[in-house]
Amino acid sequence: MEFYHDNCKEFNIDINKFKKYFNSKEIKTELENDFSLASKLGARGMPSLVYVKENKDIDMSSGYRTYDDVLKMLKV
Repeated sequence: MEFYHDNCKEFNIDINKFKKYFNSKEIKTELENDFSLASKLGARGMPSLVYVKENKDIDMSSGYRTYDDVLKMLKV
């Protein structure tokens, strides 16, 4: 947990509240749900961008992409 101290200090977050929330069952459950959803969507890297349209999942990107690259992929 020591590695979060500087970030908490920088953003004026109480470290004790952060520790309590970070270690809570609620957060662990949310994280497990996120990993489960990512797996169902076929996400294989971090970060991943999966586009869902008409119940079809399209893996747009596994790994970092710039904003402009994402717009080009979406043809926006």
